[in-house]
Amino acid sequence: MAYNEALIERLRTHLAPMGEQISERKMFGVHMFMYKGKGSIGVKGDHFLVRVIKGRMGQGLNRPESSIFAPRGGKGMKETLLLDPDQLMDEAMLGFWVDLGLEYARKSAQLDEDEHK
Repeated sequence: MAYNEALIERLRTHLAPMGEQISERKMFGVHMFMYKGKGSIGVKGDHFLVRVIKGRMGQGLNRPESSIFAPRGGKGMKETLLLDPDQLMDEAMLGFWVDLGLEYARKSAQLDEDEHK
């Protein structure tokens, strides 16, 4: 599958200060960026994909650039939004969505750590 390489590079640049906490993985047709092994943001074809904690989904869906991610036209994935890349030209806008994705991954990683205590 072809990915929007320009968007991937923008995300790499944006996430570079986080160093080794961020890794990349291709899975389910998505080029994912992982925070401590937890999927948070990605690129699917030409679109930006972001995981959002349940309590913030309304905030995400109230924005014109977002819609529920439904793989192969099926049922929407829980806590996952798909964004129109044309709406992410501004770095502040990209940062808003990256931060939401990282919030999701941090919460998920913290829940895993708490379970193993």
